[in-house]
Amino acid sequence: MASFILEYFNIIVGIGVIIMLILIYTSSIAKKHSMLDRFVDKLDIIIGIFAVIGVILTYSVFRRNLEQASIETTFQIVDRAWTGINREMNDSYKSCPNLINSLFFDWQIKAFGGDITLDSFKGQDDWHAVNLITCLIFQSVEDMMTSSTFDESGEFVWLANGIQWFSSPILQKIWLTQKSNYVETSQNLIDLVISKCKNRKIKNIDDLDLVVKEIINTDEYKRIVSIRDKRRDIL
Repeated sequence: MASFILEYFNIIVGIGVIIMLILIYTSSIAKKHSMLDRFVDKLDIIIGIFAVIGVILTYSVFRRNLEQASIETTFQIVDRAWTGINREMNDSYKSCPNLINSLFFDWQIKAFGGDITLDSFKGQDDWHAVNLITCLIFQSVEDMMTSSTFDESGEFVWLANGIQWFSSPILQKIWLTQKSNYVETSQNLIDLVISKCKNRKIKNIDDLDLVVKEIINTDEYKRIVSIRDKRRDIL
């Protein structure tokens, strides 16, 4: 019923206005103090009721549009910051297998049926492929923080992804040379994630979840999120 009213709201309001105009005109030619005349005298109340209904329906439309925007934003950020990066890893694997293998835990590669022996890696990655993959990963952190208000994936999911990637010694080394290209809050978040996973043996999904919870509960993480939220409010 609500969706029907929202869909045909303009038509319903238009019909209501026409009916009121007809009543006002009819009242003007009717006998004084007739039932119709007394009814028209109450039109102010009716108009007030319509105004309240209009406000409620406008809010409902706003809520529905906001929910739709949230869903669309989630799809976009997941495609850009997760599936898009993994797609690029697949396309660039022959160019930089050392980097890409380092972005996964051994137990994840084994689950995929991959080979984790050193013989499966080639001597040196192509620098331009490394640049592209690492740039996409670093930017995904900024994308996540920018869209966090509308993204329905949740902070836990993105932090788990970040821990997986930033556990890579190769990515950690490259980050030190590239961090100045990103905003301070992104720098601080990535530094925090690296500090929590550096030299740490994450052997399974339970270990991974534990590190995520540790990060979320730190004062530094709460400070970073608070600063980012305030800057978004200004924008």
